[in-house]
Amino acid sequence: MTIQHLEDVQNRLDTRNLPIQRVGVKKLNYPMIFNDDGFVHQTHGEFDLAVLLPAQQKGAHLSRFTSLLHNYHERDSLVMSLELMPLWHKRMLTLLEAEEGSFQCSFNFFIEKKAPVSQQGSLLNYRMNLCCEGALIHPITTLTLEVMATSLCPCSKEISEYGAHNQRSLIIVKAQTHEHFKIKSLIELIEQESSCEIFNLLKRVDEKYVTEKAYKNPKFSEDIVRDVLLSLKKNMPFLHHLSISSEHLESIHTHNAYALIHEHS
Repeated sequence: MTIQHLEDVQNRLDTRNLPIQRVGVKKLNYPMIFNDDGFVHQTHGEFDLAVLLPAQQKGAHLSRFTSLLHNYHERDSLVMSLELMPLWHKRMLTLLEAEEGSFQCSFNFFIEKKAPVSQQGSLLNYRMNLCCEGALIHPITTLTLEVMATSLCPCSKEISEYGAHNQRSLIIVKAQTHEHFKIKSLIELIEQESSCEIFNLLKRVDEKYVTEKAYKNPKFSEDIVRDVLLSLKKNMPFLHHLSISSEHLESIHTHNAYALIHEHS
């Protein structure tokens, strides 16, 4: 049998009359570039790509998902950004001949941060997920950002003669948006609402600074999610359907403290 005569099994007629909302591939890893309004960072992305499968079609052409990424990787480079997500979504639906679908990419990116006193530089990584979902016209773009910070317990400070326990906190912000903005600006707003930022390189003068700053700014997980929500509503009103969580990786317990808040509709 020649290649020209190989049957396209995916295009067989399916008689069960059941559409499948999402068919595709998950955890497809590819090198990529993340562009945050001119801040360009080489990284690698983990892609989840899926489309609506019509009731009459047996299967989706899964190889096309990989082809979509590889063709752009070979041609120039695989560039992802907040404003490009609807374009990638459109490319996927066009190639798969689908009415709707979901284009999702998760990746790490790094920002150089200078220590607060010594100004020594180091890189800090953040985890980002970008997702564009829906039909060809007016799809919804959702971002999910993970930020690590320091939290110091208000209760511990209040009841102790000296000192207070503190720990790292994982703050996750999820939001929908149709506008372009700097992800770095969002990170800065989130970090400002913690007890203190985290740095990967601290000299003694910096360690003194961050220790004292956290002590002067105690926060429960409940405080952080409320303060982040208020800050984002004030400074980034173009973010919608906000969801903020804060998980404190407790230093005096084996369990974690957790809070989650949703924006009122």
